[in-house]
Amino acid sequence: MRILDLSPDQRPRERLLAGHGESLADAELLALLWGTGRQGQSAVELAQAVLGRTGGIAGLLGLGFHDWLDQPGLGPAKAGQLWAALELTRRSQRTAERPRITSPKAAGAYLLSRCLGWAEERFGLLALNAKGDLLAERILSQGTATATLISPREFVDSMQSICSIFL
Repeated sequence: MRILDLSPDQRPRERLLAGHGESLADAELLALLWGTGRQGQSAVELAQAVLGRTGGIAGLLGLGFHDWLDQPGLGPAKAGQLWAALELTRRSQRTAERPRITSPKAAGAYLLSRCLGWAEERFGLLALNAKGDLLAERILSQGTATATLISPREFVDSMQSICSIFL
């Protein structure tokens, strides 16, 4: 069924414009993001099918960009839109002030928000000053779903590169 065949009070965009955006279902939010479905499927129906196959939003976010491309109905454009929305979310979580990381628990909380949707192991570096202010962060290695490798040489080279910024 086409979205235009729905009554105006059932259409996601009209519900958003009427101030009911918070009540939209996950599939309706994806439909707003994608704008169109595919032949024979509205954007909402496509989103429902993708969410059903992936186990909902959490399952979808657990997949990477190339995994999204394997989903029927998601080509490079729709996968790119989803990736861009997630990247904007990640960037919005960075504050203008440098976060202060003063304990392993604080580091874990900071990293948890940054790792949203990652489906593979990554090895990274957080550079802090003596007060615990975050100066820089870098992903040094990206691996598979269960492992990542980095050589000591790569690690030391990355450390020197990051440290040279602050010297």
